[in-house]
Amino acid sequence: HEISYKIDNSILKFIKRDQTMPYHFATNIYSIQEQEALSWLKERVSILKKVKEEIQIFESWNTKSILREN
Repeated sequence: HEISYKIDNSILKFIKRDQTMPYHFATNIYSIQEQEALSWLKERVSILKKVKEEIQIFESWNTKSILREN
């Protein structure tokens, strides 16, 4: 009913609940690891493609994102 991931010095824990609300989380990675992160995620979840790209660019926030399909 729960799973944890160690990310650097933090632990991210997901706990199953009967009632949930949509939520998102983010973590920083080095830009040279974008493709590696994308490959890792694709082995585990479906990635949302927007305009044929799997890594989304948000210029107004100066960031990129990988979005999971619901």
